[in-house]
Formats: sequence, structure tokens, C-alpha cells
Amino acid sequence: MILRELTPLDKESYEKYYNSWKNEEIIPKNTDLKIYDCFEDMVEKLSLSKMNKTNLLVPNTTLFLFHKSEILGAVNIRFRLNEDLEKHGGHINFGVTPNARGNGYSRFMTRYALDYLETLGVDKVLLNADIENAPSIKTILTHNSVEIEPLQEGERKVRRFWINRH
Repeated sequence: MILRELTPLDKESYEKYYNSWKNEEIIPKNTDLKIYDCFEDMVEKLSLSKMNKTNLLVPNTTLFLFHKSEILGAVNIRFRLNEDLEKHGGHINFGVTPNARGNGYSRFMTRYALDYLETLGVDKVLLNADIENAPSIKTILTHNSVEIEPLQEGERKVRRFWINRH
């Protein structure tokens, strides 16, 4: 297994990944082709996202978990938080395709993301999960997280956790 950025050569693998979500919302949301003009546009914008400098968009990277040519999931790693991400997103957002769940892939991606953030000097990491998303909460809890006050977002309730690396 390897975590890496998408390239234009990954189009066929991405199409299979995209179709595997069926009627579920793709997580991380920035890996959903619907928000881009085309696959190549998505690859380019994800690559450029490391340089975001506005308060609206923070610098981040999105890595896809590959096993051979199959994409099993993705993780979006935000290098810092803005006011909105402190409430709604956190530093790390991960998703595993429905057919690959239950194999520890989210734990693997989260550990990688925590290590990646540590190399950037981020030693206090925020993760959020929908209150009904027990697998994500379980993943977050395996990383010595400390739960803080939950947030209500309309009808959606979000549990929030800090992970201190030092």
C-alpha cells in the first residue's frame, strides 16, 4: 500500500474509486469529481492546494491510498486551521471506499497524516466526526485523542477530538 497524490495517469483507477461510492457522499469531499470541470482539473487543483494562502482555503494536501492500481481511500491533510475548520473540519479528513472498510485503512491514513503534520510542526491536531459515524470515531480514539465539546450543525451533530503529539 502507498499513500500518494493523484496523477493524470490514475484516471481509470479514480473512475473505479468514484463509482465504488455509489449513492454515498464521497469523503473527503474534495475528492468528488462533481466539484471539478474534469478529472485533469481535479488533479491540477489538488496539486495546487498545498499553496493556498487565503483564510478561505488553507494549505493542504490530499493523498490517495493505493493497493497496486486500486484506490482504497483518501485523506485530506490541512496544514493549519482557520475559524471554519476549527468548527467544521479539523486538520484531517479521511474516507475509505465502502468495499474496503473494516481493514484498518482509516487508521493507517490517520497515522500517516499525524506524522505528516508533525513534520510541519503541527503538534496539536483536531479531528471531527459525525456523531453517527462510529468507525471514524473508533479510528480517532485509537490515536490517544481527547474529546472536546461537540457541535451542532443544523441537524448534524459533530464530535470533536484533539490529539497532542508532544
